[in-house]
Amino acid sequence: MTKQTTLPMSANLTARKEIQPRVDRFLQEHGEYLPLEFLLQENRLTDQDYEDWRAGHLEYLEDVLFGDTTVIQDQLLAADHYVQQLGLQAVPVDYVTWSEPSRPLRISRNGTLSAILNKKFCKTQHSPQLDLFLDTTVTSLVNGALDALANRNPGEVRRQLERLYDTDPGHVRLGDLELLAEALEQVRAPVREVAAEMHLLQTYQAPLAIKLLGVKSKDLLAPLWQRLSVALSGLKFDGANPELHTSYTATQARDWRGVCRAVEQHLPWHTEPVLVQRHARACFQLRAGDAGLISWFYLCWLGTGLDGQESTEAGAAYLAYWRQFQELDPELDTEIFPSWLVLRQPAIGKRLPPPGELAGAPDHFHSAYALQIHHGSPQNPDALALRARLHQQAPALFAWYLKNRD
Repeated sequence: MTKQTTLPMSANLTARKEIQPRVDRFLQEHGEYLPLEFLLQENRLTDQDYEDWRAGHLEYLEDVLFGDTTVIQDQLLAADHYVQQLGLQAVPVDYVTWSEPSRPLRISRNGTLSAILNKKFCKTQHSPQLDLFLDTTVTSLVNGALDALANRNPGEVRRQLERLYDTDPGHVRLGDLELLAEALEQVRAPVREVAAEMHLLQTYQAPLAIKLLGVKSKDLLAPLWQRLSVALSGLKFDGANPELHTSYTATQARDWRGVCRAVEQHLPWHTEPVLVQRHARACFQLRAGDAGLISWFYLCWLGTGLDGQESTEAGAAYLAYWRQFQELDPELDTEIFPSWLVLRQPAIGKRLPPPGELAGAPDHFHSAYALQIHHGSPQNPDALALRARLHQQAPALFAWYLKNRD
């Protein structure tokens, strides 16, 4: 039996109540709990820093964690305690570098934090992909191949598969594992026909990787998407084929800086809702919250709005304002939201660049942006002129402002 974690006093009941719904959501999405992957989902760790660590460029993972390490450790201990109460079983996880020969990676100078992150929690019964395995040897070979796929180690994958061929040549998973092994072996090969290879990745390889590897599938799939990004480099965005663009493949690879570069190279990018959505998501993942908010402003000015936008730690507060805006009575048009927000929260407006730097910003946003500077002095002559202008440009917003300006 796995020894249960003793929860320190610092990981109090409040911390446990806060962490439980987030762990539940993770379990619902992935079917198992991996503390390190949980840090990625919680935005405590960026995808780029994770990649750099797995590439062997960082001495300790803890050096790039976002937030106080003690708080993070207490939250992880609370989550650890919770999943054990749910009856999940701890299984050791060893993290190694992507490169071959691989070497062990160090998580923390703190033994407790390292111990928390060097494991995962699964249901006590075998996971679905293991139900058909015949015996311990075959199970070990299949798991070894899966681990090697997640660790981007094509040589080890091939060694495990060759042993599996010899042990159980009719195994039900051999074909699936062979398909993923071939995909990994092709990572450094040039792309011959990008549309055909993208179809193969979208239709077969990615769903299969997700089925067999779960949350760890991203570690295998990222270089496959990056390979397509190289092939698409320089290709202009075509609204009729929005996936044949580097901003799409970089999104799938979770290369957020690459997404921003690809979007911003297309001019004018702010007129294409698909590109704006990708840009916003990337900005929030990179913790560039103000840039992400501006992208959301563009969505509103395009009439798209924020429904369906992903809630990240960086963007959750802005989405909360969006929900408030939608509940206004009388309702305001979608394209009014940015103007309403800078009047509702002047501190937000003061962090943003002047409207003249935002292509396509409507006149009422110019007025609202200027008016929020005078938020505390509505009798100022400049404020009075701006109020008159806003009244003419957006009467419904002006009526809300008069009612709620204090």
